[in-house]
Amino acid sequence: MAAAASASAALPLPLPLPMPGYVELLRRGWGSVSGAWRGCPECGWALARRTWEENARPASQEALLALLAALGWTLARKAAARNLLTPRILE
Repeated sequence: MAAAASASAALPLPLPLPMPGYVELLRRGWGSVSGAWRGCPECGWALARRTWEENARPASQEALLALLAALGWTLARKAAARNLLTPRILE
């Protein structure tokens, strides 16, 4: 047991690499993303647009429901801002 401990202690540990700066980190990340974008011509916005054109057939009821949901959300947001998010003066 002691021989194994002394053998592992004799091996030098490799020095850790320094952390890259933010500029290098962003450059590497953007390079990876742009490489993936260029490497997949069937991905991205063209695929999303083509899928939408092939599969989306919204009916008038669905458009009306979307408008009602937007109106309801707007009213709920205004009510919350008016009643919940205003500062109260305690006397």
